[in-house]
Amino acid sequence: MVNGDTADPPAVRLRYRNGAGTSIAVHTPCEPFGEGVHPGSSIEWWFIHGSFQGTSVTLRHFMISIFRYDISRDKNDSDDGYYVILSILDPATGKQSVVSRGERRIIDQLFTRGDEARATNLDRDLVSTYIDEIRAYGPPAPVTLLEERPRVRQEPFSFTWNDISLSVTHSALSLSFGMPESGTRCMFALAPRSGQYYMDKVGTTPGRSMTYVTRPHLGLSGKMGEEPVAGTAWFDHQWGNSGWFLAQPGKGHVHGWDWAGISGLDGTSWIILTFNNPEKGTVL
Repeated sequence: MVNGDTADPPAVRLRYRNGAGTSIAVHTPCEPFGEGVHPGSSIEWWFIHGSFQGTSVTLRHFMISIFRYDISRDKNDSDDGYYVILSILDPATGKQSVVSRGERRIIDQLFTRGDEARATNLDRDLVSTYIDEIRAYGPPAPVTLLEERPRVRQEPFSFTWNDISLSVTHSALSLSFGMPESGTRCMFALAPRSGQYYMDKVGTTPGRSMTYVTRPHLGLSGKMGEEPVAGTAWFDHQWGNSGWFLAQPGKGHVHGWDWAGISGLDGTSWIILTFNNPEKGTVL
């Protein structure tokens, strides 16, 4: 558990050790947002969670995650595939609407690399059945697969895929998307209200860890359609290797993980992260 932020964040540097004995550093530098794509990382994602409302717009909670996968087999080259999940929740009605959009070639990789999935500690028959079902019928709703690729620019970082767009500058983020069911355009500016924090060597396997950058307090302003809205948000950016998911990469030992980000009314933010062995029910 790491106290990631305060209303007036001090310049501190903390270290603790994870269950695998790997040293994890928590820094609080005065640096801009984490930049764009990190070549050489097998997986990377950008995550924003927040809430907004306006005079004529009832409260909405939203979450968007943009995933980048290096789907190449060549360690000296990279071929990126992308997947996006967008979720909107109306707390008054309990209704949730979702966009789950991926590049078709990511799923194609599942068919050609099925033996790698079967080589894990997951049930081989279950994995084979899942792959066969996807091959025969495609992924279940609401997943959609597109041949069209997103447009990604590195400096400054921007990501655009049809109605979904994210850009990161040295001082703020811009996010826009269409509401999943109505298509109503949401356009947000996210301005930092806290320092940026990052953790090194996160994961259970030395040499295959991830880097975790977070900006836990963002002010949100913008529009939903033509209506002004305001709110707050939380931004994460992570990149690295398989140690986040595999406790023993050479043996394909898949583990579980739980993450919680909590923003306190007093201006503090807490990140709670654990890795676990799902077979034994123990924390790694």
